[in-house]
Amino acid sequence: MPVVLPEGNPDGDTEETRRVFVEFMVGQESDFPYPPDDSWKGRMRALVEKYVHPDVVIRNVPVRSPGLEGYADFLIALGTAYPDGQTTFNMIAADGDTVASKWTFRATQQHAHFEHGAAGQKIKVDGMSFARVKDGKFVEYYSLADKLSWAKQLGIVDESVQL
Repeated sequence: MPVVLPEGNPDGDTEETRRVFVEFMVGQESDFPYPPDDSWKGRMRALVEKYVHPDVVIRNVPVRSPGLEGYADFLIALGTAYPDGQTTFNMIAADGDTVASKWTFRATQQHAHFEHGAAGQKIKVDGMSFARVKDGKFVEYYSLADKLSWAKQLGIVDESVQL
């Protein structure tokens, strides 16, 4: 079977794509650990509105509704469940309008997350993300996280389970 490669470079400014990605990702955790009130949630929503297109296509992220609102709600739920979350970006590569990253997320589950009660467990999850940026906003976002490892660390799935 022949290999199919994209023709030419993606449209867009590589440095602008990298800047938008970094500002958005760093901004997501700027309030962690979050203050005792819920003011951080408004700042998270404002950050999403600044950097995410209203009709963004989100792939492989368990959002409950499409577009910007669903993505904002997901990030707020994640920040609530893991308020000490810290993401380390091990690699960021941008080309035109597309950026790829390899990351590690470390946190302690302190509140329920996706119908699973607070376990108080520390987690370390590796993953990769891909985004397309147009006019300074994410128009597409795709994330791959090691969800099996995440579930094992929370005690949701037995350690012996292998894929």
